[in-house]
Amino acid sequence: MNKYEGLTASEGSAVGPIHIIHSHSPDLDRANISDDQIHIEVARYISAAQEYELELQTLLKKLRGTASEIIQAQALILQDEQIKEEIVSQIKKEQHSAAIAVHHTYSKYIERLRDSASNMFKQRIIDLVTIRERLVEWVIGESSKKQVPIGSIVVAKELSPTDVVSLVDSNIKGIILEKGGLTAHAAIVAQSLEIPCLVQVGRFLDYHTLDGVGIIDGAEGLFITNPDEPTIQQYQYIIEVAKKKRQRIKPSTSPGQTKDGNRVSLHANIEFIQELDLATKIRAEGIGLVRTEALLYGGITHKSEKEQDVYYRRLLEDSTGPVVIRLFDVGGDKIHVLTPNESNPFLGWRGIRMLLDEHDMLHSQLRSILKCAGDYPSRIKILAPMVTNVDEISSLKEEVEKVQNELARYGHPIDNNIPIGIMVEVPAVAIMADAFAKEADFFSIGTNDLTQYTLAVDRTNDQVGGLFQHDHPAIWLLIRDIVTAAKTHGIEVSVCGELASDLLGVSGLIGLGLRELSMKPSSFLKVKGWIREFEMSTFEAFANDACTARDRNEVYKAFRKHFHTA
Repeated sequence: MNKYEGLTASEGSAVGPIHIIHSHSPDLDRANISDDQIHIEVARYISAAQEYELELQTLLKKLRGTASEIIQAQALILQDEQIKEEIVSQIKKEQHSAAIAVHHTYSKYIERLRDSASNMFKQRIIDLVTIRERLVEWVIGESSKKQVPIGSIVVAKELSPTDVVSLVDSNIKGIILEKGGLTAHAAIVAQSLEIPCLVQVGRFLDYHTLDGVGIIDGAEGLFITNPDEPTIQQYQYIIEVAKKKRQRIKPSTSPGQTKDGNRVSLHANIEFIQELDLATKIRAEGIGLVRTEALLYGGITHKSEKEQDVYYRRLLEDSTGPVVIRLFDVGGDKIHVLTPNESNPFLGWRGIRMLLDEHDMLHSQLRSILKCAGDYPSRIKILAPMVTNVDEISSLKEEVEKVQNELARYGHPIDNNIPIGIMVEVPAVAIMADAFAKEADFFSIGTNDLTQYTLAVDRTNDQVGGLFQHDHPAIWLLIRDIVTAAKTHGIEVSVCGELASDLLGVSGLIGLGLRELSMKPSSFLKVKGWIREFEMSTFEAFANDACTARDRNEVYKAFRKHFHTA
């Protein structure tokens, strides 16, 4: 019996036969086509794109929420007129075959995404690679799907969201990926479909020994191969117990609160409009984080200010409670803005730094947000990303005031009390939280980037992915100080990072005094049910142990001790 460590990207355990999916790129003929073949190759590309669009629409019928929107984003990229024109132009002017034109064009955009400072764009590289490879397969006539045995645990180097969705018909039990991150879109789709998934398992994985039955242990982040019969039976029992427990969790009008009645407000993280339906069904008390980057680059194309107006109004119309809109959190991107090459874009021109330099971009977004805020007073909050200096807050407030004055001159109603908050995601802000709390109207703790910068771990780098520990004792200590500063100055503080979707994370956050958590909708019912099972004193005792732990292992031991988990 062998055990391989990985990161749990989608919770749960699974038992099933191992099936390996090997990556494959077709060989392409690089020779130029003749004049007589040009119209044939153009027609071949157009036909292939139409067939691929139909395939994506079929996949969409199986999904909802975030997973649906990820596939929809791929469909929009496939339909992008600029990309289509470039491919046809290469066929006509460069006399490339349709397959080569598709490959060259998408490869160009993939390389530009690699240079982006935005994690979201980097994670979409696999989506573009998938579109490129799948479209090439349609062009050259190799579009038939690979057969996967029913009930398998699939092992692959990496998978795209469409790959994951296409595996649903095979009723796969779990997914093991060599690469990938916790916030990769394939992982999000796996979460949506409730398929257990481990990522970054590739460091010691030996494909030659992978045969027979495999086990995924989502609780411990383990992939077990060649298990003995007692181990198989043990995990089958664990899976059955977890299944019965999930069936008991249903949406309810009961508030989020601990067993002894302490209220915890639960909100949803949103990126796409279609996620609002699920947020409503689970009775989220508000939208704690609206990621707006997809508006700036909806896959590849730029969204106009009018389209932004529609988006924000839909957010307010189709939701209840407060809506926290984060300003564009991008930078260093080469697709639409010519910027100098940066050796380390994560430490470069991004977030509020870029927005305060790019007034046209900032004012365009602020106009859309503030017009909506005027029509829905007291509901919208503005959140600034990547703040590192106190004067950035005052600078942003000045820009907000300028836009409000401009709108007022044109007769638009204004919400003069719109809160301006900051993402606390840089250690400098956490350490100086007292000073920042005097200037900001509220804090939203972004545990993903806070972990990345505190532990000096690039969370998109597979080689050090195991060191990305958002439950590390250092993170708990920083969060404790942030909460203390917020309470001292009477401002609201919430958490919107992945830590708020994790049961261990939720337990520590509540114990440290957080009373507002925002998470992906798919985690909402699980988190709400967990909070209601325990008294506040239990959460506080665990949080105290987490802050005094020496390493992550001691944090996990404390969690098992206080919450009696296996």
